[in-house]
Amino acid sequence: MVFSDENRAIFWKVVADHPTIFANKFAVAFDGAHQLYTPYRLEFPEKRNSMRLEADVPLAKDSRERTPCAVSFQCVGPVLIEMRRTRTNNLDERVLTPIQILDIVCRQSLTCPFIDNAANFYSWKSSCYRIPINGALALDLEGGKEMWTGFFSSAHVASGWKPLLNIDVAHTAFYKAKISMVQFMCDVLNERAGAYRNQSSTTRSSYGSTTQPGRTYGATRGGTASSTGRGGYHTYPPRTTHQTPQRHEDSSGMLSPSTLYKEFSLSNHEMKILAEAVKGIKIRISHRKGAVRVYRVNSLQMPADQLTWVT
Repeated sequence: MVFSDENRAIFWKVVADHPTIFANKFAVAFDGAHQLYTPYRLEFPEKRNSMRLEADVPLAKDSRERTPCAVSFQCVGPVLIEMRRTRTNNLDERVLTPIQILDIVCRQSLTCPFIDNAANFYSWKSSCYRIPINGALALDLEGGKEMWTGFFSSAHVASGWKPLLNIDVAHTAFYKAKISMVQFMCDVLNERAGAYRNQSSTTRSSYGSTTQPGRTYGATRGGTASSTGRGGYHTYPPRTTHQTPQRHEDSSGMLSPSTLYKEFSLSNHEMKILAEAVKGIKIRISHRKGAVRVYRVNSLQMPADQLTWVT
């Protein structure tokens, strides 16, 4: 079963745009993939058993302001919610068991966008996580990540055939909400630098530098020896000094977007670290007014003035 934020956005937009079919938009239980349950039979056009409803939905991955979308519905008949049964009385194999249907219904309050509180949570499969916005706290995990708190819920059949809703506290790591690519780069490199700066035992990192017991590093990252990298966590030749009053590091030796200078560039090793961290994540492009697109990062390339093509 594939869960998708786009599936939910398209489905609920269709529900909002067709009030004649969905007379009570709160009496709809959707699992985010392909299961839909209602307490009454939906009135399909011309009393058919299937229908196709269209709606224009703004999707982040599409450059158009609104994308034409459609949802196909097929009625498979009534189901009997009785906990003593391991299956409903419906012969269609796509219909879930009674307790699974109840599980979907119990999660609607945090997945239905028509309920105000749903905007404060992000749903993923059987878990819902509180979005740290409007002053809500989140534990900073460094490297552009933070920990969100939520809960995992699942419905079970208890003794005496009574329905039981099990709820457990859940925590997971998310990338920071609305973080810029520049800030993400700084967080990733600062995290890696701190990991090697704070080592207390003699270890040889994968980057070829050796850390001695009890060795400490100055407030500004980088050393005088060519074998000491920024924060002492890798080895590469010293940078060319730029004649500028600005520095790309703050007083604590950490990268900061506010102090990057125009000629700033990453070393080959820093590019490798950033490439490993950013590969596979989705980036939302919104610098063009009225156009928002989402791309998945495959790799990092050299600056445009250094790229060559074989002709």
